[in-house]
Amino acid sequence: MNKADELRLTVKLVRTLTPKNPIWLIRFSRYILALSVAWQYSVGDREIVIFDQGFIQAVCSLSLFSGVADTASLATVLDLIPTSDLAISVDAAEPLLSKRLKDRLFHQSYMERLFEADPKTNLQSIPIIHRVKSLLLGKERSTLSIDMSDERSLQEAVFRVEREIAEMRG
Repeated sequence: MNKADELRLTVKLVRTLTPKNPIWLIRFSRYILALSVAWQYSVGDREIVIFDQGFIQAVCSLSLFSGVADTASLATVLDLIPTSDLAISVDAAEPLLSKRLKDRLFHQSYMERLFEADPKTNLQSIPIIHRVKSLLLGKERSTLSIDMSDERSLQEAVFRVEREIAEMRG
């Protein structure tokens, strides 16, 4: 992927799942372009590279802010994005997610909050995330779901991810 390919990918993604708000369109376009550049930079790297909030999350967010969450559109954009060696889905109960989202907003500055979706909007992405996970499994993409509901779950999740990566590296 070169600079033109990175730009084409960005345009294809935001054209397929166009955010309704122009500010979100600009924000996602910039984010996806930067993510594409970072992804390309990491290609061929023998080290483990982790993309927190990577392409799959970008697809879920674009779907939420565009209002387009049908299976066909999601499948189309999932076919456009680079394929990771392992996709990790972090799950937690909705009340915990709601609390974490509210806490995050509370600690942000006024300007940061202007560019942040409210917790209710963010929680509306849950069904989209489930649909995307289902599509990834249907495409036989390597996925791992981990529960982050409490401290014990977090420790177990870290060990599961570590084992999975060790097995992949053989």
